[in-house]
Amino acid sequence: MPMTSATRIRFVGSLALAVALVQVAVYLAWRLGDGTLGWFLLDPRLGISAWTDSTGVPGVAAWLSVAPLALSGLALRRSPSPFTLKAYMGIESALAAPSVAFFALVIYENLGSAHGFSIRELPHPTESDLVGQWVSVGSRVQGNGACARIEWLVSQRFERLGSDETGWDTLFRDPRDGRLWELTYPQSHMHGGGPPRLTVIAQQAAAAKYRQHGLTRLCQ
Repeated sequence: MPMTSATRIRFVGSLALAVALVQVAVYLAWRLGDGTLGWFLLDPRLGISAWTDSTGVPGVAAWLSVAPLALSGLALRRSPSPFTLKAYMGIESALAAPSVAFFALVIYENLGSAHGFSIRELPHPTESDLVGQWVSVGSRVQGNGACARIEWLVSQRFERLGSDETGWDTLFRDPRDGRLWELTYPQSHMHGGGPPRLTVIAQQAAAAKYRQHGLTRLCQ
């Protein structure tokens, strides 16, 4: 095999090993984090996590996907040949298939107008505080766009975990990344409880606040 071809195949192997290392680093940070960062967006195997895990953190299937990628990278580095390259492409295609299917499903379900909101309304990884406000429209007072967005998230997208002892504060989980969100009404003195606020809450704080309602395990 020409030296240039072997060098290129070894380079592909190096990239595969780098991706495997990044995957392990992301999973460790994801596991050890408090759930307020969107580590899931850095997951090279997002589709595998989305289809097989419902806990908000990488599961067994996601971790196991690191092994074939790393072994393929090592094979490409040690034995650069058309055969090992084709084997790697087959493995990579199989690992990428769940992500392709997942994104296709997300696009199909969210880019339509049937529910009145689109995927663009889902929280960004750096977004952690949605504050609703009441505005005057003529002789009426109504919620602004943030109020409507909060209502859509808690009713259509987030998983409700429970409420605190007052019944006003409610804990939710974003199934996409496992982050915990708390729905509160800071201006509860106003008629109807005032406008809503949806804020990311750390797992430790959520577990402490909602422990008496048996939600400690769910918050972790």
